[in-house]
Amino acid sequence: MKLFLIMLVVMICIFYLMSVIQVTYWLRIVLLLLPPLLLIIFCLGAGRYNVRPGLKLLKIPEKGYESRIRAVQDIEQTIRNFGFAKIDEVYIRTLPVCLIYTYKHDTEPVYYFINHYGPGGISYKLVSKFDDEITLMTSASYNDGNFPRRKKFLLQTFQGKKYYDLYTLHLVAMDYMKNNNMRVETLPDDVMLAYFNDSMLKNIERLRKDFFWSLRMIIWTLTDYGKRYARPIEEQYPSGFDHIYIEDKLAANLK
Repeated sequence: MKLFLIMLVVMICIFYLMSVIQVTYWLRIVLLLLPPLLLIIFCLGAGRYNVRPGLKLLKIPEKGYESRIRAVQDIEQTIRNFGFAKIDEVYIRTLPVCLIYTYKHDTEPVYYFINHYGPGGISYKLVSKFDDEITLMTSASYNDGNFPRRKKFLLQTFQGKKYYDLYTLHLVAMDYMKNNNMRVETLPDDVMLAYFNDSMLKNIERLRKDFFWSLRMIIWTLTDYGKRYARPIEEQYPSGFDHIYIEDKLAANLK
């Protein structure tokens, strides 16, 4: 909502400025609408490009991403102090290109994902898998809530939190879920990596079939839709998780 209000104020100021310098009315309208229209076209194009057929997770090249690699290595030193070790590093040719680093905790069934988007910044996410294909993600950015997600993909976001603080918040959510009779899965790292990678590629495929998903993402970003997940899991699901199974069965019956 804040971004939407800023854009609205900027457009009003531009409109007023053009009236002061006596630009014709219709030219004002065109000049006022052109920037947001071009932005929407760019976002739609980038959205389609980022879910194009043939996208694969590839080995990170030795050259071309040196500064990003060094930045992640510095972060790696920090999370290593509380039990995480790297188990995978890949990249995907989206816009911008995304480097994906995966770390596993030495005692807990928790995976730490650090994604480096270059100019787009760095994202921090912790993920654990539970029985019946339920996944818990704890993210450092509420922008992760602006993407379509399945009912069984639980998300909590804490804007600006990272490293150990984000990890402890994830553990609190895990304890709450376990206390509600949900069992966390502990599987070999290669099995979990295959599951995560397959889930990512399947999600890309789902988005590819939904032509207007990037338009919805623009609207959700402008209206701060993702902030609905900016609270702990126990606040999002105060009565437990039974309705997740009910909604999932209803969705399956409608197919």
